[in-house]
Amino acid sequence: MIDASEVREEDENFKNAVDYMFEALEKEKPNHFAVKQYKKYKLAAGKTAKSILISCGARLAPFDIEELRDLMKEDELELDTLGEKKTALFVIISDTDDTFNFVVSIMYSQLFNLLCDKADDEYGGRLPVHVRCLLDEFANIGLIPKFEKLIAILEVEKYQLV
Repeated sequence: MIDASEVREEDENFKNAVDYMFEALEKEKPNHFAVKQYKKYKLAAGKTAKSILISCGARLAPFDIEELRDLMKEDELELDTLGEKKTALFVIISDTDDTFNFVVSIMYSQLFNLLCDKADDEYGGRLPVHVRCLLDEFANIGLIPKFEKLIAILEVEKYQLV
């Protein structure tokens, strides 16, 4: 979608393929969340819109790598089984290259949220099998959103993050 989102600074009325896609969605579902967000984006002037697209393109550039897209398109880790059966998951990251550490950050974020939700929704607050995470290189993986809150919840629910 980023590649199809051409912006012309000199022509504020220019419409690209993504504009037409959102117009069609708006006709079908005018209150759709995506439509509302796209309208906010479209409030930006041409130069600002172009800057937004450049920023998005830079942030999403790693997904131009086919191997990364292949890695991310299917669930092979089965994180939803942790806490239900004994499992060892080894996550190995490079000591010298942090290019793809964001993938590990996404994985941990998903894992911690999944553990909390599963414990609360299916097991009354505690998973059948104790989960212990030995996070040796944790400081090197990057930011996990709301980690301070998550760690407090995880410790209360008797997970070990070491």
